[in-house]
Amino acid sequence: QRRISPEAWNEVYRARMAAEEHDQEGAGDVPGSTFRPPGLFRQLEVYFRRDALAKLANRQYVLVNLLEAPVLALVMAFFLRYLGQEGDYVFRENDNVPQYLFIAVIVALFLGLTVAAEEIIRDRKILQREKFLDLSWGGYLASKVGIMFLISAVQTLFFVLIGNAVLGIQGMLLPYWLLLFSTACFANVLGLNVSASFNSAKVIYIVIPVLIIPQLLFSGIIVRFDKLHPWFAS
Repeated sequence: QRRISPEAWNEVYRARMAAEEHDQEGAGDVPGSTFRPPGLFRQLEVYFRRDALAKLANRQYVLVNLLEAPVLALVMAFFLRYLGQEGDYVFRENDNVPQYLFIAVIVALFLGLTVAAEEIIRDRKILQREKFLDLSWGGYLASKVGIMFLISAVQTLFFVLIGNAVLGIQGMLLPYWLLLFSTACFANVLGLNVSASFNSAKVIYIVIPVLIIPQLLFSGIIVRFDKLHPWFAS
């Protein structure tokens, strides 16, 4: 006679199988995520601080962006500083001031485009890693725009200070700075769009002249509007 009946063994077997099935079902459950993305303004602050610290850590980047505008202003204003017959500089006799303003606008476009041209494409790998964190794309773009506008504000201020001082332009610091700063801001936004549209830095720098040259052609300074092709002039 058996010490344990077949029915008892069957009950033990059923209980063990039920426990194993329960363990297998529990093992397949994915625990809920406890991560909660921070608010928009907090993300904007983190993005802004991260980008600013990364740029400040690159000394070559800082030096080039700080010295580029004043050096260009000094060289341009020096060659446009016309001396009269007596060898003295008189502002009212300098006919090169309109050319100075025109070239200054082109310089602002150039500076704004080159500063922003690689901003997004440079962060592509970082953005790919952070894609699954459900972070705000708007916060990232706002931080980029803020950084670019700040750099452009400093660059255009240095440009106007040096250029106006060399050419003897007085009382026009704020109007000239606002003109060049707004132009550089437009170029920043355009550069960010270009940076987000292409996947190669070489292509981006090929596109930049295509964006600047029409500004020269249709400015009316190099070629008068009535001297252009009749289809356009009419």
